[in-house]
Formats: sequence, structure tokens, C-alpha cells
Amino acid sequence: MVKRYLLFLGIALLFSLSLTNTNVYAYEINEKVEKKDTIKKPQTNLIKYANFFIHLFKKKKIIRPRVLKKRLPHLIATRFQNLKKFKNSSSFLEKDWDSIQDIKKLKYHSVNDTTHKRVFGFHPYWMGSAYKNYDFELLTDIAYFSFELDPKSGTLKKTESWKKTSLIDSARAYHCNLYFTISNFTNSNNTTFLENKKAQQKTEEEVLKILKKHELQGVVLDFEDVPKAQKSNLEAFIKQLSQSLEKEKKTVCITLPAINNGVYDVSLLEKYVAYFLLMGYDYFGSWSNTAGPIAPMNSENIWGSYSVEKSVNDYLKKGLSRNQLILTVPYYGGLWQTEDSSLPAKAKKFDSHLTYRQLKEKLPHVFSYDKLSKSAYYSYLKDGSHQQVWFEDSTSLAHKYDFINRENLAGVGIWALGYDNGYNELWSVLDKKFGSKDGTIPGDLKIPKKELTVPVDLAIKKNPFTGNYLLIKSILLAIVFAFLLAFLISLRRKRVRNFLLQHAYASLLVLLSVTIALCWLGFHFKYTNYLIIGLIGLVIGFAFQMLYKNTTFIKFFNHKMP
Repeated sequence: MVKRYLLFLGIALLFSLSLTNTNVYAYEINEKVEKKDTIKKPQTNLIKYANFFIHLFKKKKIIRPRVLKKRLPHLIATRFQNLKKFKNSSSFLEKDWDSIQDIKKLKYHSVNDTTHKRVFGFHPYWMGSAYKNYDFELLTDIAYFSFELDPKSGTLKKTESWKKTSLIDSARAYHCNLYFTISNFTNSNNTTFLENKKAQQKTEEEVLKILKKHELQGVVLDFEDVPKAQKSNLEAFIKQLSQSLEKEKKTVCITLPAINNGVYDVSLLEKYVAYFLLMGYDYFGSWSNTAGPIAPMNSENIWGSYSVEKSVNDYLKKGLSRNQLILTVPYYGGLWQTEDSSLPAKAKKFDSHLTYRQLKEKLPHVFSYDKLSKSAYYSYLKDGSHQQVWFEDSTSLAHKYDFINRENLAGVGIWALGYDNGYNELWSVLDKKFGSKDGTIPGDLKIPKKELTVPVDLAIKKNPFTGNYLLIKSILLAIVFAFLLAFLISLRRKRVRNFLLQHAYASLLVLLSVTIALCWLGFHFKYTNYLIIGLIGLVIGFAFQMLYKNTTFIKFFNHKMP
């Protein structure tokens, strides 16, 4: 009789456990634009629990970081990465991009109606009409990204969405300065253009025509990977364009690479450039040998020789005025496959860049902060492979905004507006940091002390469920199993067995208690997502007991059992 009851109880519990399809360590990230839901891969739960306890009681390894050698990364922006999936994407209208990007209608309403710093945002054309959700009261400048430059002819390739956008009217209604961006990437393209005076003249003519037609404030030049041999030609082009635009009371802004490779003589150019937009990101990416923060505030050789703070100081030392320097921050992160879970971890493969919205939708709420770089990260296992995600959130960005205020820089740039579509916390931190004179921010946005006090050289990277929190849950789980074992032992008494088998409500109560307890623990451990799965197992087990008492099949099965 004991064996029969154990069979039915086992069916209920194993059914509820086997239906659970949540990976123990993390969510898998789907890179496809058209499918935005989190993928959850089914896996045998008994193996998951075994893996969990192996990690729990495994001897902890102290990871001592490897000092990275000084490197000069290739900092071409990976801005068009997702666009490769769409042929002739520049011909798409805003409504097409709205559908592709699944643009949400959620707008932040600022507490302050002015800012004491410049807030310069880039609106990429592939973000469709996401600008309808921008809080223009917090934006002093916005740049449409971008018109692609033909280096041979000097003509500018305009997107279809630009021709019919209402972005201009939206910005003008809030007295926000509007720019358009000219992009020219790669060493060869910049060489071709900067050695062609005729092409430069054509570009100048088209720029003036666009500015006059749409009554824009100016143009942003985003020339990336300019060879050092073209330094003088670049300076001559910027000077000529600036002087032409000045006659029409228009301005030129330029982007600066995070690492000054000697191409930009900022002390010379500041006479012709209104604002310099320092691209404070891509310190780690597809080109790097290790996974790491996209925009580390500090490095101290742990994260290489460069950081946001060092980049800013380098340009200031070169003679760039503080009131012309705008620090541009990233609204995205990077995902790597790594060899282990150390900090820093050697990269096996760079998977993809992820926007802030993608990160919010696909990552759990529990992640960590690196004390040195002041960046957020999440480390986990996927199919036995180590993964690391590094990104910026409201807390890490708040540190950069404090730095801007502390160093009295001109303001902040945002790459890119719309990457946080559907979420308002990044607008909130802008409001609190730059919408008031003191630039203070409430304590709830500060990095928790517990996460800051762990030095990098003692950081232990494993399954993200760490610390005393994990130990307490493990104890609770052990208690539940202890009670279950005691209950099973009590079934040795004939009176207990008869009572449970003769009273359906008693069996139901026992199964319900055990199932809810396991599902509650499983939910907090992220072993299950839905309590209903456990309840289904309960119903199945209870149904088997009813069948046992009323069907010929179960009676026959019972007869065969010793």
C-alpha cells in the first residue's frame, strides 16, 4: 500500500517538475528583430537541481584579474549591425520601422521644464516615430541620424523616413535645436572623400541646401576611422564648411573617438566647431579579446588602459574647452561568450549588441555592478557555456552624469534616443541630474553598498543567485524535503495510510501543501515561472488516486504490485 501511494505522489511531483521549462541560470537572448520574446529552453529539472547543488557546495575560486595590455581598439561604431537584416532599409517609412521595432507609446513627463546642461540626443532613422515619446523639454539638441555620404561624389543619401518625418515640427514646438548627421565610415571611404575637393564642395552645397530648406540649426559630422594621414585634409574641410555655415548663422558639430589617435587637433578645431561629441563607448566590443564594460568610468589597467574619465581628460589636456565638450553615453550593451566567469573574462565570441529595451525585456532583475568601471553586468551559463552581458542602466549612467556635472562639461549626448523605448527610467535620471541646478539624485538610484564593497580582485563569478540570500533559500528547501521525508516515513503506520486512502480531501490537502511549497521555492530560485504548472501536477496526481479507487485498470495495476 505504501508503494502505491508513493507512486501517485511521485507522479504528481515529477509531472509538475518536468513541465518546468525555465533555465536555472539565465534567459537565452534572441537576436531576431521580429521575435522579441525570451526563449526558454526545456531541460531535465532533476539535472538542473543537481547542477544547482554542485554550484552551491563547490569550493569557491578567487578570481584574480589579468592585467590587460594597452590596446588601441578599432572604434568604428556598430550602429548598422541590425540593419543588415533589411535590404534597402533606407527606403522604409516611419510606419515600417514602427512595426519592425514594435514602438511603444509611453512618454515620460519631466518634473523640470529646463536643463542646466546641454542634452544632445541622436535619433536614428530606424527608430521610426519613437520621437513622439521623447520628452523634448529635457532635450536641448537633437540630431537626425543619418545621411550617408557618398565619398566619391559628395552627395548625401537621404532616407525615405526623413522626407516625411514630423520630427522637425516636434522639436521646434519645444524650441529644441535640430541637426542632421552626415556619416562616413572606414579608412578607405574617408581617404577617398578627404582627397577629393570636388566631392567636398558638393557636400557643402547640399548641407547648406538642407539647412535652409528645413531651417535647422546645423550639421553633425560623424567621420569614423579617419587615417592619420588625412589629418590636414580633415581640418581643411571642417574649416571650410564651418566658415560657409557661419555666414548663414549655422553651426558644425563633430564626433570624437574615445581614444585620440592624433587625427583631431582640438585646440585648432574649436574655433570652427560648436560642440565636440565624445563617443564615450565601445571600449569593449566585437574586436576585443575580453568581455568588458561598454563604457567604463575607470579602468586602472583592469579594464585596459582607457576609460571614459581618461578619454575626457586626454582631450582636455590637448586644449579642448570644457564648455564645448559633450560626453555621449550608450543606451545599449554587449553580449559575449566567454571562457570562464572571471573578471575580466577572455572572449570566445562576441554575440551581439543589445539595446536597453532588449536588455530590460530579456534579462532578470537581479544583476551586479562592477565597482571599478561602475557598469552593470550579468554573468550566467547557457548550455554549459559561460556568457557575460555588460550594459548601462540608470545607476551606471547616474555616475557618468555626476562626472559631467563635477567636471563642468558642456553636457551629455545620447546614443541613441529610442533605444529605451517603452521604459522611462533613463529619462528620469536625466531629469534628476540635469533638470535641477544641484544635479542631485535620490538614494534609491545609487549603487547598493553591498554591491560596491566587493573589490574586483576578489570577485567570484558564478550563478547570479549569490550570498546569504541563496543560503537561506537552500535551508528552506532542505526543510521542505525534511518534512516530506518525515511524511513518507509516517506512511509506515497502517492507520495513516488508511486515513489518507479513504479520505480524498486529506490526500488533496497533502498534495496541495507539498506542491505549493516546492513551487514557491522554485519561483524564487527561478526554477519555475508559473504556480499553475505545479497545480496541474497536483490535479494529475489527485486524478490518479481517484482512478485508483474506481477503475479496473488501476486495480489490475495494483494487483501486479507486490
